[in-house]
Amino acid sequence: MKAFLDDHQIVSAWVPIDICAPGGVATTSDYVCLKNWEKCLIVLFKAAGTAGDDPTITLDQATAVAGTDTKTLACITKSWIKTGAALNAIGAFTAAAQTAAATLVGSATSAEEQSIMCVEVSADDLDVSNGFDCLRATVADPGAAGTQYACGLYILSGPRYAAGVAPSAIVD
Repeated sequence: MKAFLDDHQIVSAWVPIDICAPGGVATTSDYVCLKNWEKCLIVLFKAAGTAGDDPTITLDQATAVAGTDTKTLACITKSWIKTGAALNAIGAFTAAAQTAAATLVGSATSAEEQSIMCVEVSADDLDVSNGFDCLRATVADPGAAGTQYACGLYILSGPRYAAGVAPSAIVD
């Protein structure tokens, strides 16, 4: 029986940080390369913050993990969100559909509640014919009215090549 990490890779998009800090400290995350992976689940995990500071996830693509030749990636058509005063009391995700876009905007109350926001991207969503195989999720500074701690993870799945250990996603 395979272990989860035999065919998945977990990469930090950004470490826990106040996304409302001056200058939008958590606005930029690292790129991951999907050349060796079929899919990437982007997970934003956040604490409660101040009303009106709803987070927005934006996707970009690049031709290298260094952020070469970046452009937006308008492929978000579905998301999964858990939002509430206490996430340990919420059992299931709520799925939401939207017209393909490069952004996922939190709900009108997502700032003041704890949230887990997820978006899945297929490697085929990237402009591979023009050499784009890297992905980045960013969160713009939602405002400076208060404090809102968040972290982001990339969970890659579907390794394209059989290997004993799942390949790295932080190299080209």
